[in-house]
Amino acid sequence: MYTIEKCSAFFVTPAKRNTDFSRLYSHAVDKETGIQCDQVFVLNGFYAKKEYPGKLRRIRYYDADNDKRLVFLTNSFMLPAGTIAEL
Repeated sequence: MYTIEKCSAFFVTPAKRNTDFSRLYSHAVDKETGIQCDQVFVLNGFYAKKEYPGKLRRIRYYDADNDKRLVFLTNSFMLPAGTIAEL
């Protein structure tokens, strides 16, 4: 994933349940849009930290139509959380 960032591109990927991370910051969100949280974090795992040493963004979204909670990881800090969830 870090190779993608070094090429000036961004990615959006589903998060694993056991992702070990430390939250650095939480952005305010409008929960009526389905966005439940928008956080900036770093990975904690020894190998994960070596593979991706930079900051990432975690977006938790509730899809009311399908009654599902989705969690996305991205390196894009410019796009709104709603846009990331729609991708």
